[in-house]
Amino acid sequence: GCLTDNVFARTLSSKSSSTDTNTHTTCASFCTGYLYFGVEYGRECYCGDALANNPSTVPDSDCDVPCSGNASLICGAGNRLNVWKSDTITTPPSTPSITGYTYEGCYTDSVVNRTLTSGFYYDSAMTNAMCKDLCDGATLFGTEYGSECYCGEALGNSTQQVAESQCSFVCSGSDTEYCGAGERLTLW
Repeated sequence: GCLTDNVFARTLSSKSSSTDTNTHTTCASFCTGYLYFGVEYGRECYCGDALANNPSTVPDSDCDVPCSGNASLICGAGNRLNVWKSDTITTPPSTPSITGYTYEGCYTDSVVNRTLTSGFYYDSAMTNAMCKDLCDGATLFGTEYGSECYCGEALGNSTQQVAESQCSFVCSGSDTEYCGAGERLTLW
C-alpha cells in the first residue's frame, strides 16, 4: 500500500539506497533479508523489519511518482512510500548471546559525546562477536550504525537506555543480528 513517511522519522530505516535504476524488483533485491521494503520519490529504496513512527495508510493515488528505473511503474512520492512485506522472512534479526558478556540493551550515543571512548573500529562485515574480539577484554562494547564498534570501561555521562526498537540496523556482517542504529548503541 501507500504509506506516509517523513525524512526526519523514516517508516523503514534499517537500510536505504537512492539510484537511477530503482524499481520494485531492484528494491526487493536490495532489501533481501528484511521483512519490509518500500520505494519512495521515484529513486529511493528503504528496508526494515518493522514499520516505525506510526505511518498512515493513504490513498494509492498519493503514490504517483514513476520509478527511476522504469517509468511505467510507480515508486511512491514525496513523503509517500509504497511498501511490501516479504513472504520469505519469518523471523526478524535478534540480539545474539556473546560469551562472557551480558546484553545491556539499546543506548543513546552522540558523535560529539561518545558513550564508549576506549576504542573505535569500523568494518564492512561487522558483527557483535567481531566487536567483542576487537575490543579485546574491554568491560563494555557496543555496535552502532551497522558497521561501527565502540569499546569502553564505563558509560559516558549523558547516555540513556532507550527502546529496543531504536536499535534497528542489521549488522553489516550478519543479517541475523542488530548492530545499533544512528546514534544508537547495541551495548554489552
